[in-house]
Amino acid sequence: CGYDFTCDVCCLSWRDEAQYNDHMTGHPMCEYCRRLLKNGSALEQHLRDSWCGYDFKCDLCDLRWRDEAQHNHHMTRHPTCEYCRRLFKNDSALEQHLRDSRCGYDFTCDVCCLSWRDEAQ
Repeated sequence: CGYDFTCDVCCLSWRDEAQYNDHMTGHPMCEYCRRLLKNGSALEQHLRDSWCGYDFKCDLCDLRWRDEAQHNHHMTRHPTCEYCRRLFKNDSALEQHLRDSRCGYDFTCDVCCLSWRDEAQ
């Protein structure tokens, strides 16, 4: 048929390379992954549905943000062990850590080697 130039985005074809190249400049490109999309609404949908540009990830709960300030604010909301300063996904994970670890057990009996958090014990 002589249509040697086909757009991979919208499947339109041209005989002339210049017309094809001109057409390709009309497709919006994702600034993060460089993917060409069919139109502006497809780009908006791509940005909503993909992780493109979400460079800041919480290692505790897998949420992501494009903005570092939002990420940093989120990180302050995770519970923190007052003894070792470690962050936890939720309160129950922190409680489990306190039960299972020796964090904060600063007082040890010289006779039996038991330890506790409160000097009064």
